[in-house]
Amino acid sequence: MKKKIEEAIINEDEALAKQLLDDYEGIAPEDADLLSLKVNYYIMAGDITKAASYALMGVRRLPLNAEMYYNLACIYEMTGQWLEAFLNYQKAGFLYGYVDAPEIETLKPQEKALEMLDAFMQWKENITDEQLAAQAEQQYRAVLAFAESNYGFYENIFRTPGQVIGSFFYESMEQRRFAGVFKDQFLSKHYPQDNMDLIHLRGEFLRADEGRRCHIAGAEDVEKYLLPIASRDNNNMLLFCKGESKYQVLQRHANHFNYYITENNMDIYAVKDCCFGSPIPMRWKHGKKKLVLNIFLDGMAQSVISDADFKKIMPCTYQFFEKGTICTHAYSAAEWTYPSIANFVTGLDTTHHMLFHSTLDSAMPQDVPTIAEYFKRDGYYTAMFCGDWRIIPTYGHARGYDRYVYQHQKSGYKVHEVIADAIDHLDAFYETNQFVWLSLSDLHDIADEDDLPVDVQKGLPLHLRTYEEKGVTSVKQEYSENKTAAFLKEAAHIDRWLGVLYDYIEKHYAENEIVVSLFSDHGQGYFVKNKEHFLAKGRSNIALMFRGGIADTGVRCGEIISSLDYSDIMRKLADVNIPKVPSDGRLPLQFGGTDKRVFALAESLHPNDPYQAALFMKGSTFFFRNPSPVTMDGRFRLEEYVYWLQDEDGNKMDDGTETEKCLQYILKHIAPLLLYE
Repeated sequence: MKKKIEEAIINEDEALAKQLLDDYEGIAPEDADLLSLKVNYYIMAGDITKAASYALMGVRRLPLNAEMYYNLACIYEMTGQWLEAFLNYQKAGFLYGYVDAPEIETLKPQEKALEMLDAFMQWKENITDEQLAAQAEQQYRAVLAFAESNYGFYENIFRTPGQVIGSFFYESMEQRRFAGVFKDQFLSKHYPQDNMDLIHLRGEFLRADEGRRCHIAGAEDVEKYLLPIASRDNNNMLLFCKGESKYQVLQRHANHFNYYITENNMDIYAVKDCCFGSPIPMRWKHGKKKLVLNIFLDGMAQSVISDADFKKIMPCTYQFFEKGTICTHAYSAAEWTYPSIANFVTGLDTTHHMLFHSTLDSAMPQDVPTIAEYFKRDGYYTAMFCGDWRIIPTYGHARGYDRYVYQHQKSGYKVHEVIADAIDHLDAFYETNQFVWLSLSDLHDIADEDDLPVDVQKGLPLHLRTYEEKGVTSVKQEYSENKTAAFLKEAAHIDRWLGVLYDYIEKHYAENEIVVSLFSDHGQGYFVKNKEHFLAKGRSNIALMFRGGIADTGVRCGEIISSLDYSDIMRKLADVNIPKVPSDGRLPLQFGGTDKRVFALAESLHPNDPYQAALFMKGSTFFFRNPSPVTMDGRFRLEEYVYWLQDEDGNKMDDGTETEKCLQYILKHIAPLLLYE
């Protein structure tokens, strides 16, 4: 039927094409190919506006589908948006080439891209308006910078020795940040200057304006501001002026943000070029929390923190969150960090944000705010401290953050350094309402078989350190008592450093001034017995706990909670009333919600692997497995799938009604990802 629609469009039989489209939509309304067919139909019908809307829907729904980008490029070409056409032809060409698709020979996206670039350059040369010319030049430079990451499909600067510090980094086509070195001692003459990367150094990414003058034009009721300035050269003289007051300050090292206390209506002049960050008002806004802290502990499974084990293994964390709410039935919507963190920060499940591929990158969709964007809009000063290369700006994880600090965790950004930097940050910006995210990835070292801290090694006898074959990836680890033992010791190591942070919080903030959470993105494969489903609780049941706001004291919450609900919970606890954009998350009853979650969905959508899903309910779990491998763009054929319902002890249940209800939910959920014949 789709071939008949294509033939009708080619033959420009508008009436027949429309009739066939309507008929097919009635049969398979979720088929993503409909979007592409509608683009071509409306182009043929002369309605470019509608064609554009469906083209945009296509790249939103399948962000790794070459045809969708080619469609969008055609629309931009028709409307004379040459640079946008160039960009999308390039994306299409990259994706067609990635799978060696035959379409690349006939559609020739790379050649089309060069034609668009030539057209843009000709248009640019004829611009007479200086402001428009400057905008065009900046847009052109953004495209060239973005090309270095294959237009966002392969960003490796956060895990390789690429030289990024000391330059502007484009986190998207619309937004760039200056990457300064976080600690200026690394800029001395004793440090190699060809190591300006995020392996050797820690980077501080701020939105900044380049120039030699800055004027503080703030609110009338704010007296003091903290102004970050990074010089582009060594030994830059700065002059701070207000009225008769003048202060000369020498900034010795280039490419490092220094923070200066300034006054409202102050002017700052520099002898050499600088990058001026946004002035930060030093005041608390009444009615808001002084501290909202998100502690992300990569890979912490709930099985480790059952009551008795929790108190024994992580006493500092236990004592801190014992004064809040600890959720025992929280489940991750995905099985590894890249899709899972996107679930947390957007409230979208994997099929709706489509960050799923292990080697191709995507960015979180712009139509749903991240949790940081909600808090930023509500007046918080926002910061992230991160060593996880799956939580980077090009994926959208700098959105909403004023300050983004990163160094690859494997090369030094371990728990003790993250905690130290976090406490320094809390102290420096104490006079602001703070929203802070900390990423602690040390538990990943067990699955990756990295060397562990000496105190952890000391606690592992030789019989728990015997050689085992490593899994294909950290996600696909098999059950291991050795790794489980190492995990417990590493958790205790992390807890000791977290105790320093908890102590700082309790000494500097009142209970009604904070909201603090600790959560995880997934469990561990080496907790899952070999006969269990891939998404068994060892992988899916995660740590989730809160303190402050309306979180009850000393509560063990047994309500079914999904990682999709995290943003809703944190905004409720902090009383952030920015209207919510629809997502897959909901507010649990425990935190004031009205719509109880009957089950939490966990799913594995991974290229070349079978699609798998689980629905976790009170007293039972529904498992689903489809044998057909997931394709590069995230779709798959529905074949001889298997499914079953089991109780808490792993026994299969004979409940036809409940099983059928669960099956129909999964089939409806995956309908937009199916390949229809």
